[in-house]
Amino acid sequence: MLARVPRGCRTILADWVSAEGGHEFDTVLMRQFLHYTSAPEVALLHALEFMCDDALMYIGQLVAPSQASADWVHAIGTYLDPGRSTVFTERGLRDAVHGAGFGELVVRRFEYRESLQQWAARLRVPLAPNPLPPKLRPSPDVVRELRLGADHAISLTWLHLVVEAAA
Repeated sequence: MLARVPRGCRTILADWVSAEGGHEFDTVLMRQFLHYTSAPEVALLHALEFMCDDALMYIGQLVAPSQASADWVHAIGTYLDPGRSTVFTERGLRDAVHGAGFGELVVRRFEYRESLQQWAARLRVPLAPNPLPPKLRPSPDVVRELRLGADHAISLTWLHLVVEAAA
């Protein structure tokens, strides 16, 4: 997607707190951002303040296959990275996007395999190799859905959305 951006475009990297008003952007990228907010619709609506009338937003977010799997990944996520607020299912993310007044243009799904051991190592959080701590042990349904392996690798879906503000 980004390969299609014309040369010479001005790029500004900013978080929501430090972003100055008065800027209008043709493209807003949100990659692995929404799980850090407890109010994703509010964050999406805030992005509208920075978007031109015909702007597009790219949202890249890992999603779980079911609410039970999302709840378990959330438990692991907050254990490893306490700043996380939510783990979406595909339906939950799409509901948040639609609830903020965006319409989908492009939806792509890619399987993604994540090693919980590597995730923990990056964050310098101890994660017992086997078994998982009792509070983090998944149900058999979650093990099956996420294809949880002996190496603590899980399968999620990268959901890529290109959206525009609904007229």
